[in-house]
Amino acid sequence: MSGLGMRAIAMIVLVVAAAMPCMAEAVDDAFVRLVGVRTLRCVLTKGTQASWDGGTLKLEPADFGDGGHVVFDEIDVKQRNARLTGNTGAREVAVLPTAQGLTFIEQTAMGSTNVTTVFAAYDSPSSQKFVAVQSRHQLIIVDPFPSQYHGTCVVLESRPK
Repeated sequence: MSGLGMRAIAMIVLVVAAAMPCMAEAVDDAFVRLVGVRTLRCVLTKGTQASWDGGTLKLEPADFGDGGHVVFDEIDVKQRNARLTGNTGAREVAVLPTAQGLTFIEQTAMGSTNVTTVFAAYDSPSSQKFVAVQSRHQLIIVDPFPSQYHGTCVVLESRPK
């Protein structure tokens, strides 16, 4: 590698190292804010639906439907539970707090599993919206019919400090 290439790599390393404290502070702020929530409203829109047509995996664009709104309230990270309200009503869900954020695990009345992760990261530096993804693990009659949707969540209520 030439001297110019090594200097460019060194400059990149220095810039990234200088930015790390700011990035870490932003992540810490988002994490503290997220684990302190009591209620989140999520809007999940664009996604992908999978099916196996004749034994071949087929991926298609999909929309969440019903406006893509879900609300997680009564969030209690210590007790690891919350309530989910969506297009099929309300039900208790499990909450798994991790270093990445909060993951909500729902078992539907039909036995399917839905997993929603709200990351301790904002969708843009100036935003207060957390990045979220939901994976639905459904079996329709005898065929797997999984899907995944992406969006953001906003805090509607935080716990008193």
